[in-house]
Amino acid sequence: MLRLLACMGVALLQLIMTRVVTFLLSLLLPGLGNFSQTLPALFVVILGVTFSAGVFLTGWLALKLRWLTKQPKYPARLVATLIGAYLPLIMTLILYHTLEPGNPFFFISMLTSILGFHFPGWIERKLTVIANEGAWRDDTSYTFPIMMSRQILSPSDGGSTAHERYVLPRFRHNIK
Repeated sequence: MLRLLACMGVALLQLIMTRVVTFLLSLLLPGLGNFSQTLPALFVVILGVTFSAGVFLTGWLALKLRWLTKQPKYPARLVATLIGAYLPLIMTLILYHTLEPGNPFFFISMLTSILGFHFPGWIERKLTVIANEGAWRDDTSYTFPIMMSRQILSPSDGGSTAHERYVLPRFRHNIK
């Protein structure tokens, strides 16, 4: 529960920092507001960089301070953050030829960049579970596609007749 709260807190901080980095860049480049009307492709590139920088740097700091207990995987997190930021922005550029302030795709881009940052940690956890599931085998059972196993119990196991029971597989977790 505490890890979930920490992850949600970091995600909220990442959302705030996307706006802070964009605001700071707009102070450095005073003509940035006109780019949305005159040069929308350049505006999309600038927004993608600021959204990704806000998300990635905040996540990097959270990993360094151990607010998040996931493996760093910085290159994968950076690439996933960039993809998450740019996909909605490119769709926005295709759908709307001139970008106006307050476009809902900007917020969607912020959220998908945050999801992109956290995605390598989630996918790694799922792959670990799948790999560990395959490591357990028993003579009397086999694995169903729904991750349950069936055991045939003979009367020598204490029952009067042969019957089946369904059990969950045993997982071994590699905690580092």
